[in-house]
Amino acid sequence: MRSLLDAWEPRSVATTAYLKTLGITPQDLQNYTSSRWLMSLGRGAFKRPKETVTWQGALHGLQSQLRLPVRVGALTALEMWGNNHYVRFTATRACLLSPLNVSGKNPPHFHDLAIW
Repeated sequence: MRSLLDAWEPRSVATTAYLKTLGITPQDLQNYTSSRWLMSLGRGAFKRPKETVTWQGALHGLQSQLRLPVRVGALTALEMWGNNHYVRFTATRACLLSPLNVSGKNPPHFHDLAIW
C-alpha cells in the first residue's frame, strides 16, 4: 500500500480499474477505505486522504488510467496557453470535451461531483 501512495500522482484520482491492474481487490479497497488510507469519491474512483483533487488530477485519471479521449477545450484551453486577457477573481469551471460515443466506456461517477 505504501508504494501505491508514494507513486500516486499528487491531487489526482485513482480509478477502480487502475487499482485492479495493480492487484488491489475490491476487498482491499473496502479495507483501505474503512481504515481511511483511501477515500471514495463515489463509484469508481478514490483519492488520498487529506488531499484536494483538482480537475487536472481528475483529467489525468480519465486519460492515463481509463484511456478515455477527454481533452481540455474552449476557454479552459486558451487560459492554459496563457491567452486569457483578464484576471478572474472567482472560481471557474473547466471545459472538458469528449466524443459522444467512446466505444462503450463510461467515465466513473466522480466527474459529476463538484470537488474541484
